[in-house]
Amino acid sequence: MITLSALFFIAKRMPRMIVLLLTFINIFLLVFLLVGCYSPSHINTYLSRFTFASDSTLYPMIKQSFTHNAKTTGFENVVVKVGYLRTCIDKVPRVYNMDNNSIATKCYSGKTIENESIYSDITLQLFNVPKSSQSSNTTTSTPVTLNLLELAQITAAKVVHPHLLIATVAFTVLEFIGMTYYLIPLLPFKNWINIYNIVLASLLLLLWTIGVMWEHVATRATAKLIPPASLGIIKSHRGRKAASMAWLIFSFQLINTILLWFLYIRDRKSEVSDLDLDLNYNFSTNSSMTEKT
Repeated sequence: MITLSALFFIAKRMPRMIVLLLTFINIFLLVFLLVGCYSPSHINTYLSRFTFASDSTLYPMIKQSFTHNAKTTGFENVVVKVGYLRTCIDKVPRVYNMDNNSIATKCYSGKTIENESIYSDITLQLFNVPKSSQSSNTTTSTPVTLNLLELAQITAAKVVHPHLLIATVAFTVLEFIGMTYYLIPLLPFKNWINIYNIVLASLLLLLWTIGVMWEHVATRATAKLIPPASLGIIKSHRGRKAASMAWLIFSFQLINTILLWFLYIRDRKSEVSDLDLDLNYNFSTNSSMTEKT
């Protein structure tokens, strides 16, 4: 049977236990967000998705371009997904042999993707642009190419940066350690750890506010700009799962920061009230002793 003192102990620490629980959940959400598109098993957690637009007037030409080679037949149906750390290509035709394995999905690092054979195979040459040279009076043609993997690589490297997310993961782990330390009874330096937790929670809130806004603007801009920039050949979609996870992490961190500041202000007010009571008591005691003398 739970005693009254145990219930009081739990009730007194319940707000910080809530902070500890939300921090623990945030660690898992941040890690899942970071490893999105890291392997085929995490392909559904992505920031942006690129496909060839089947309703485009140029789609028949794209399809015909890939059917010229039996190896790339069906490449017009591939789906490229961008994560924080890696890029995945999905719905690859079974006839295409990647690493001697007939697999339909594979993920690549941004630094090594250019060395893969599929990078050049998926390159689509749309048309040639004539270019004249005044010095030699000759005209040459420059091919205009389109590559979904190159587009995904640029998006991952130049638009979406994992550094804020990695820093947020590290600081969230430190926050979890600090909250765990504070909730363990009879440990020293509780006042310093409390200040440490408040400062770290505020820093995390600021850091992930920048991170989630960056992710939101980057994915929305990509979804809006890519289709018209590619003459309607490419469709771009935001990853709703990753966006929901990012905003959920922000919400939990906001709750954590508010709770910690509320507890800190409440404790400071309680200390001031206790100090006033002590001063009033001492003043009353001294006054009564003076009157007696």
